[in-house]
Amino acid sequence: MTASMNTEVLVVDDDTISANALMMQLEKIGIKSDVASTGREALKKVTEKNYRLIFMDIAMPDMDGYAAAIAIRASSLADEQSIGIIAVTSALDRQRCIDSGMDDALIKPVQIDQLGPIVERYLKST
Repeated sequence: MTASMNTEVLVVDDDTISANALMMQLEKIGIKSDVASTGREALKKVTEKNYRLIFMDIAMPDMDGYAAAIAIRASSLADEQSIGIIAVTSALDRQRCIDSGMDDALIKPVQIDQLGPIVERYLKST
């Protein structure tokens, strides 16, 4: 893996168990991550730190993952080429994910063998 522990990855999920599980999977492949529990919190964090990759839950109470992805893409801080947004959901509507500005999608629970190629693709230069 070419990414390092210093890589900035954000996990966005209102379910603490799901968020922690994904963060632990990322840590196993050498990736440090931050967490946001709402779409609005994710937007705030994106303005405070330069994330390269976001794993975004879809079903969240304050702002769903689709709306959060659209808002992140609309912000001047996250140009479309510099940040990968990956949907992480139990009910996948891949086209809606792509239409909202996400780059890819994974079904929960995410398996560690699914993370490696995604991380490699979006963080290969770090």
